[in-house]
Amino acid sequence: MKISRKVLLMCGLFLATIVPLGIAQADEILFVPADGTIVTSSMLESGQLYRIRAEGTYDYSWDDLPADAEWHLRQGQTVWEEDFWDYGGGFYIYEELDLLINDIEYDWLGTTNGINFAPHTYSPSHVYILDFMGAGEEISLYFYIQDIEPGDNSGQLTVTISEIPEPTTLILLGLGGLIIGKKRPH
Repeated sequence: MKISRKVLLMCGLFLATIVPLGIAQADEILFVPADGTIVTSSMLESGQLYRIRAEGTYDYSWDDLPADAEWHLRQGQTVWEEDFWDYGGGFYIYEELDLLINDIEYDWLGTTNGINFAPHTYSPSHVYILDFMGAGEEISLYFYIQDIEPGDNSGQLTVTISEIPEPTTLILLGLGGLIIGKKRPH
């Protein structure tokens, strides 16, 4: 079966276009329960760049208040916040309702329009992203929601881990499509 040059050119250009947009197939989907349970991903390749996408909301506290990977709504409030001081047991406690990776709090990038992502940005769609480099050796990421009293939480967040192709691969795909599609003089 012979494949035309036009078809190969179109495939190369298609791949070079969609992969940077993040339309490449997801590697792994994890469901992180809000009750403090640690969820572990598969091993991530050293030196490989990954996009981690957290989405959805869960309920925290006995009052079933909503929260997502980076922001939450407090009782009696109408504006979502990142962190807060909570009064409990006669003293104030700094409470963060963040999705942590390997016990580290990251600034998840939020979006107001679904296209441009930035740190410290509340995302009304409750979708946040983080680019993460596999470092030094293969590592296993684990996720959990940092909360002082996670036993009163319910629900889960969905976390998707996808490989981001390196720029050289994308350039070679595009050039390969152009070279194969080039007509030769007869």
